Amino acid sequence: MDLSEADLRGADLCGIEMMDARLFRGALISRDQAADPLAQMGLNVL
Repeated sequence: MDLSEADLRGADLCGIEMMDARLFRGALISRDQAADPLAQMGLNVL
Protein backbone atom coordinates (compact mmCIF):
# COMPACT_ATOMS: atom_id res chain seq x y z
CA MET A 1 0.00 0.00 0.00
CA ASP A 2 1.51 3.33 -1.06
CA LEU A 3 -0.06 6.38 0.57
CA SER A 4 2.95 8.61 0.04
CA GLU A 5 1.06 11.21 -2.00
CA ALA A 6 -2.40 10.75 -0.52
CA ASP A 7 -4.46 13.67 0.76
CA LEU A 8 -5.81 12.25 4.03
CA ARG A 9 -7.21 15.48 5.45
CA GLY A 10 -10.58 14.68 6.96
CA ALA A 11 -9.97 10.91 6.88
CA ASP A 12 -10.46 8.90 10.07
CA LEU A 13 -6.95 7.88 11.10
CA CYS A 14 -7.94 6.35 14.44
CA GLY A 15 -6.09 3.14 15.08
CA ILE A 16 -2.99 4.05 13.09
CA GLU A 17 0.05 2.81 14.98
CA MET A 18 3.29 4.77 15.07
CA MET A 19 5.00 1.75 13.53
CA ASP A 20 2.77 2.23 10.47
CA ALA A 21 3.83 5.86 10.05
CA ARG A 22 6.37 5.05 7.32
CA LEU A 23 3.50 3.93 5.07
CA PHE A 24 2.17 7.49 5.24
CA ARG A 25 5.45 9.30 4.63
CA GLY A 26 4.71 12.26 2.36
CA ALA A 27 0.93 12.06 2.82
CA LEU A 28 -1.00 15.22 3.65
CA ILE A 29 -2.87 15.34 6.98
CA SER A 30 -4.34 18.15 9.03
CA ARG A 31 -2.82 19.66 12.16
CA ASP A 32 -5.60 18.11 14.25
CA GLN A 33 -4.90 14.67 12.79
CA ALA A 34 -1.21 15.06 13.59
CA ALA A 35 -1.93 16.26 17.12
CA ASP A 36 -3.99 13.21 18.13
CA PRO A 37 -1.25 10.55 18.11
CA LEU A 38 1.26 13.01 19.56
CA ALA A 39 -1.12 13.80 22.41
CA GLN A 40 -1.43 10.07 23.12
CA MET A 41 2.35 10.05 23.57
CA GLY A 42 2.08 12.95 26.05
CA LEU A 43 3.19 15.70 23.66
CA ASN A 44 1.40 19.02 23.21
CA VAL A 45 0.94 20.50 19.76
CA LEU A 46 0.42 24.26 19.71
